[in-house]
Amino acid sequence: MYVLNRETGKSLFPVEERSVPVSYVPGEEAWPTQPFPLKPKPFARQVMTEDDLADFSPGAHDSLVKKFRSLRYDGLFTPPDLKGSLNLPGTRGGAEWGGAAHDPESAVLYVRSNDSPEVDSLQKVQGPGAKDQPASVQGKAFYTSYCLSCHGADRNGDELNYPSLIGLEKRMTREAVLNKIKQGDGKMPAFAGVVKGREEAIIAYLFQLKEKKYSREASDLAEIAKNKLSLKDTKDSLKNEDTAATYLNLTAYSHFRGPDGYSAIKPPWSTLNAIDLNTGEYVWQVPAGNHPELQKKGEPFTGSVGSPGPMVTAGGLVFLGGTRDKKFRAYNKDTGETVWEMTLPAAGSSTPCSYSVNGKQYIAISVGGDKKNAGGYIMAFALPH
Repeated sequence: MYVLNRETGKSLFPVEERSVPVSYVPGEEAWPTQPFPLKPKPFARQVMTEDDLADFSPGAHDSLVKKFRSLRYDGLFTPPDLKGSLNLPGTRGGAEWGGAAHDPESAVLYVRSNDSPEVDSLQKVQGPGAKDQPASVQGKAFYTSYCLSCHGADRNGDELNYPSLIGLEKRMTREAVLNKIKQGDGKMPAFAGVVKGREEAIIAYLFQLKEKKYSREASDLAEIAKNKLSLKDTKDSLKNEDTAATYLNLTAYSHFRGPDGYSAIKPPWSTLNAIDLNTGEYVWQVPAGNHPELQKKGEPFTGSVGSPGPMVTAGGLVFLGGTRDKKFRAYNKDTGETVWEMTLPAAGSSTPCSYSVNGKQYIAISVGGDKKNAGGYIMAFALPH
């Protein structure tokens, strides 16, 4: 976290420029240094060793150790590598889109953080241009550009925030799918401006229509080919066509998990942090959420990876949802102690908000859909009279 003077941009705490790992990818040169703020300390784990590997079962642990030793890992800022590299906190780690909450009275910042290690798998790819690809491959290019960051490389989504697209053809018609993509829905923006002319390709990919099988590299190349083709509008680009090798990270936005399906790193997987911006010190840090089936007796919560952020009130409470245990919790803003919780119909899918009607204050949160209500809920809470 960087804490800056808003008038001058100068850091209020010391920042060191340190050397970082070099890239071994042919033709690529990584910047040799990166800035490291000395205060506040990082709110997400940035170092991982074999001792940090999850040990829920001997077999799963052995598998993780074998994979960990096969990867390149030189700590924070390890570049993607042809042999595969470890990325921590990961592209889904750290502070997510839910943002932080700030208490102006105490200058304390409340931020939720994830520890979500990721394996980056870089490969050299070759293949035809986008116009030569089959419909499903062109659809994959569209999905990679506009959908993958939310619904995942495997289309399985994130049960807390983004629905799985597996088996979509059994739940929705072609027309309904295209209308939703064009018009948007909830957190999903409208893509009407980029869908035109790609309808068949999008449906071919989302519905997994059977075609001749193509390699993963050929499928992912479509987006790169499209970008290169767009450059050919100028005479200069035709004279100086880029002939450099192309490398793709084929596992971006994924999670490093063991064969048991759980994260490769020991809990806690998510924390709620209270940081005093005047001193740069932590007031408290507690696990955010829980996997009850994994919590050992007498030990803290495991934490639960999620994207929604917290909200702090003048009444001294910090509210946070978005955990796999479906809990909506209120914490004492001074101590981090849980003072109230409720089990929601499904996982919270937004940062909470507050409003008042006729002098009475309410706390509202969006909740993901479930089998009874696929569209989800908006739930509001208030103190009793």
